[in-house]
Amino acid sequence: MAEFDNVLAHLGIADDFDLCGHSWGGILASNYIISRNPAGLRRLILSDAPASMELCAVGTNALLSELPQAFREMVRKHELAGTMDSAEYQRGIQEFNEKHLCTVKPWPSELLSAFEALEANPTVYSTLHMYVASSKDTSGQTCGETGRYRSCA
Repeated sequence: MAEFDNVLAHLGIADDFDLCGHSWGGILASNYIISRNPAGLRRLILSDAPASMELCAVGTNALLSELPQAFREMVRKHELAGTMDSAEYQRGIQEFNEKHLCTVKPWPSELLSAFEALEANPTVYSTLHMYVASSKDTSGQTCGETGRYRSCA
């Protein structure tokens, strides 16, 4: 957040700015305004941002519950073991994404490009999932003792 304050100051807009946060950026934007209460914030725009990591885990688990038991067990096995890079897990996540992320076939080139960029430089994705791993679900269970993302059950 200090770096965002620096950017606002450098640009000379700390007294009059709009803030838009998409997805994870929405969580960061929300956290920024709650903790900083910036006087210069004129508009906050949140797009596709979960209200909380707990609710995100609950929603993901609801979607997983629609899939066969064997699929759910495979996902949990790899998430607990930290083997999300395995071919089996990646095929499963692809199936999950085709059912819940984007049902258009074939996937649009923009979505494919986003996944290619993510694969080429997973820094932000890995950082995000390291944070998610420290989140707790609604029962208080820590999501990911291995330090990697896993959905909570």
